[in-house]
Amino acid sequence: MEYATAPHRSRTHSYGSTTTGFALGHDTPVDDAMLFGSPGQGSDHLNVPQGHLFNEHDAGDDLVPNIHGTLGPSPYYSPDAMSQYHQMSTDASATELGQLNATSGHSGYLDGKSTSLYNMAAITTGHPDLAQYKGTVIAGAPR
Repeated sequence: MEYATAPHRSRTHSYGSTTTGFALGHDTPVDDAMLFGSPGQGSDHLNVPQGHLFNEHDAGDDLVPNIHGTLGPSPYYSPDAMSQYHQMSTDASATELGQLNATSGHSGYLDGKSTSLYNMAAITTGHPDLAQYKGTVIAGAPR
């Protein structure tokens, strides 16, 4: 008997992203991973398919270190971050669901009706084409 396997997706916040990073440094069945408010990913190499790493960083999040903190490489400022991660927007945006709010600080990523939360939903449901990337302000804009 054959069983279909569903895609495996991970999304983690703050220190949870460090733990997730350690796990993703091993053989894991994750197809997409999204880190947000990450103080460090925990591993120099993540076993996630190329093009399937996403991150969100709110400019007002002062708990996120520059470059390489004690908890591993930053998914935002490390030299490889721009090539490994899709940089997701946390700014206000307009989507097919209407106007979404910007987030602020380390605790705002999960605020209701925010671009950040919308992006997480888009990625974890397998619709990265609907997500808002850094530099975009409306759905369907060039990325």
